[in-house]
Amino acid sequence: MLLAVVHHAGLQSLFAHVLNVDLVKTYKPDPRVYELAIRTLHLPKEEILFVSSNGWDVAGAKSFGFTVAWANRQRQTHEELVVQLDYVTDDLLQLAHHVISQ
Repeated sequence: MLLAVVHHAGLQSLFAHVLNVDLVKTYKPDPRVYELAIRTLHLPKEEILFVSSNGWDVAGAKSFGFTVAWANRQRQTHEELVVQLDYVTDDLLQLAHHVISQ
């Protein structure tokens, strides 16, 4: 399903990998979902930037050890989370420029 959405949007050439929880038969925040990224990308978790529009999602990824960004494109009220997020942005282009400049 996810691959079909990416393909339909014409974005498939922009991604080397599209990961889906179906590959590990569980859901976030189960650590096996985040480990899938480590195994697929062959990177330590400290080198992965996890971006989501869901506060609970970035909280789970941060608890796992990823650097995280909450893409608050709807400009929702900031959620009270038990973790400190690395980035909060309402503009993905701005986030990309910030990450590239580091």
